[in-house]
Amino acid sequence: MDISIIIPTYNRQQLLKHTLDSVVPDKHASLACEVIVVDDQSTDATVGMVTADYPFVTLIKNGGNGAAAARNTGLGIATGKYVLYLDSDDIVGEGALSVKVDFLNKHADYDFCYGDYEYFQSEAEFRVDTVVFWNKYQVAQEGRSLNQHLINYLKGDYIPPNAIVWRRTALEKIGGHDPSLLINQDVELFVRAMLNGLKVGYVQDLSKVYVRHHDTDARVGSTNSVAKSKQVLQLRKDIYYRLQQTGHTQEEYRKAISFYAFTEWRRQRDMKSEMADEFLEFAKSVHWPVALQESAGFNLLAKLLGPDVAVRIKYFLFRRNF
Repeated sequence: MDISIIIPTYNRQQLLKHTLDSVVPDKHASLACEVIVVDDQSTDATVGMVTADYPFVTLIKNGGNGAAAARNTGLGIATGKYVLYLDSDDIVGEGALSVKVDFLNKHADYDFCYGDYEYFQSEAEFRVDTVVFWNKYQVAQEGRSLNQHLINYLKGDYIPPNAIVWRRTALEKIGGHDPSLLINQDVELFVRAMLNGLKVGYVQDLSKVYVRHHDTDARVGSTNSVAKSKQVLQLRKDIYYRLQQTGHTQEEYRKAISFYAFTEWRRQRDMKSEMADEFLEFAKSVHWPVALQESAGFNLLAKLLGPDVAVRIKYFLFRRNF
């Protein structure tokens, strides 16, 4: 088996069908693919739909323990040499899998690789006119891969899981996803892979994979709950500890973590003020003052008064004017 496609799902019947339509074997005929859907106790018609309409799918029922546990269940039965994780609303373009598999077949020293992707905004099937602009991941240059990838992830930039193909043995080596996490499981997995010495390469795809973007998103990736915000903060603290334990104490890593924590303080300060203050205190403890990406005048104010005070003044003036 060339590749195992693992898709956790929960009450996603209408969206999941578009994902499964994109991985029908005929669309990836150059590869031997297996598709594993792990249903996390859906209460809609997901199970019946998959069973009736997609006979090529291996359907597993999981215990309702979340996406990370579901992905690990899928990995436990996967037989492919390589693994692709899809969310149950992603779309895979024709040819996207074969390009990555070919790269890994030719480069035995690489443990996983990533390629191009686009975000689209639709509650139905993918169309080119639904693609929306989104910040794209900065490709790491050869020779500086570990350094650049860690900085990207520590700052909050990441590669969508559906753009990454892994060697199954590499995933098994590092233990798969952390099932205790409600959010950012893919971030933790990538950072852990880097810190465990796994090697990643970039493949320029001729065809892409597509990530569905929602305006109002109450899915696992949303941080609109205090519990998830706390877990996001704790994960950054854990990663910071791991960096120190593995000798990755460079200032550029501390700057990246501090920048991310400070950005979360800015984002959450009007919604969850107590939680936001925890991010601010963490930013100050890691590296201070944080480097801001603002206008020259604002940066000067930040240098004189401190970045957090400068942000508070900016918000005060903005509100007063409106």
